[in-house]
Amino acid sequence: MKHDILEAERKPSNINSVKLREQGIIPCVLFGEKEESIPIAIRESLLAKGLKTGHKIFQIQYDGAQFLVNIDTVQRHPVTRRPIHVAFHRIKMNEKTKVSVPIHFIGHPAGEKEGGILVHQMDKIEVIALPMNIPEFVSVDISDLALSAGKHVRDIQALPGVEFHEDDLNKVICTCTPPKAEKVAQPVVVEGEEGAAAAATATPVEGEAKSE
Repeated sequence: MKHDILEAERKPSNINSVKLREQGIIPCVLFGEKEESIPIAIRESLLAKGLKTGHKIFQIQYDGAQFLVNIDTVQRHPVTRRPIHVAFHRIKMNEKTKVSVPIHFIGHPAGEKEGGILVHQMDKIEVIALPMNIPEFVSVDISDLALSAGKHVRDIQALPGVEFHEDDLNKVICTCTPPKAEKVAQPVVVEGEEGAAAAATATPVEGEAKSE
């Protein structure tokens, strides 16, 4: 999996966070389990572009060094939803990590020929793997998906070095839903018309006297 590169600089100690944001720079922190936390700053344009990709693993270049990180938390402005602070967690190459990756659907459901409609229940899935084994996406073949059937996480073809949460195995990824039956409109009978219609179609009884 290729990782987006984020260039960072040390967060200036003489400028508060509000002033930094006014300059288009977002205060962040880089931390690890046993490493000292490092206050850093990343340009908002670069950070926003990285967040938009949906990836959670990045490569941060800072002070001549490179750090593989995942996003721990993103704080956003309550109104504009722009990022105001991001915490990055350092990843070790020899330790498995959890990350969400997008799902790519392959083919068209067989049930579509019977009028079925594909309904997505998930568009991302969390995987557990070493950083070098994390896929850019997970493929799900839906060409054999019959009408009223579904695909589950357990149906995904095994990927080398990639695991799924045991609790997620029974989750539904997508379904091929039958079309809704069309309702047949019932004729509306106006009060008083029913009796009139019956009288108009009534057959005279044999022997009934005719009025003069």
